Amino acid sequence: DALKLQLKSNELEVITNPSNVLEYSDSELPKVIYARMLSGRAINKIGLKNMFESIWQSKAGVKLEDYTDGIIILKFESEAVKNRIIRGQPWAFGGSYLILIEADAMTQITAESFQKIPFWVQVHGIPPGLFAKPFGEKLGKEIANSMGEFMEFDPTHQSSFMRFRVGSDSTKASWFTLNKHRLSE
Repeated sequence: DALKLQLKSNELEVITNPSNVLEYSDSELPKVIYARMLSGRAINKIGLKNMFESIWQSKAGVKLEDYTDGIIILKFESEAVKNRIIRGQPWAFGGSYLILIEADAMTQITAESFQKIPFWVQVHGIPPGLFAKPFGEKLGKEIANSMGEFMEFDPTHQSSFMRFRVGSDSTKASWFTLNKHRLSE
């Protein structure tokens, strides 16, 4: 079942085992997430479905399908719920982190695609005038890049702390250690 690529008449033809081909329409793809356990263990699909439905009071509307190499596909009825699941990361399930990724129609998903785990980081003790945009975002990027890869700044949490998302390398044994320091002292 080897993958074979051939160029014919200015087209790229892909010949593969059709049983592994998953097709989603343009309206379905934005509702799809690929999932894999950090531990590499198989995912208990029924347990995962029950977890998301209990969190979202049976409104998750999620279907799970096997993909390959311990990867499953989560297909949501609602793009809004899918986005909340992605934004709510990291998720722990079955004693391990569940790594979730989105992909477009042109991206091949493999076990190596699950390299980053996003974490929300809160920084407290900063004078309020310093964690508003644009200075807060710049400071957040500097801190985040020392821990992994800066992903996004959350300007909505500006009352008592600064918050940003960091993508941490899931292949490293220990990701990072934070020492508590009050920046205002």
